[in-house]
Amino acid sequence: MTLPKSIKLLSLPAFILFNFTQIYYQINFVLPYVIEFLKNRIPVTTLENIKSMMYTWTIVSIPIAGIITWLISSAILYGLFKAFRINIKFSSTFLIFGHVYFISAISICLVMFRPEMIYNIIVKGVIPWEFYVEGIVFGILIPLPYLSILYSREVNEKIVKVMIPILIILIIGYVISLISMIFSRSPTSF
Repeated sequence: MTLPKSIKLLSLPAFILFNFTQIYYQINFVLPYVIEFLKNRIPVTTLENIKSMMYTWTIVSIPIAGIITWLISSAILYGLFKAFRINIKFSSTFLIFGHVYFISAISICLVMFRPEMIYNIIVKGVIPWEFYVEGIVFGILIPLPYLSILYSREVNEKIVKVMIPILIILIIGYVISLISMIFSRSPTSF
């Protein structure tokens, strides 16, 4: 029994919701701290140009990076499914994996409601331990059973069999995001 196409296509509104929340978060919470930091360090006209460029770059780059990440993650997961002898089409892998964006949008909203966490990360360059825990919860623990149920219904396999490749791709994604967070510390923290 495969999943109905309507359930698979829910990944598209999930991706749109993720992009809106991510752009909103960047423009209303992250960029003001960066602009404030730059305010007394560069001329006003240069600041306005940088501000305009940052807003434009944010709006353009987030959806593009999201699509690229979605494609790469789906391709790796598709390869993992094949390695575990799970027969699935790439289009199904791609569409079902997009459901992760609902969970990502929720986690972004939870961070937005705690401006002290944003301040610590951006201005002080300190990543609180709660951020790591939320990454594990929203990046691995919640998506794992959710995606496992969807994929097991798509391929008519036991949940445990599809859970292993999904766990591998979620851990890879978490480690990559963790490494990028650690190595891209805020310029205001140096």
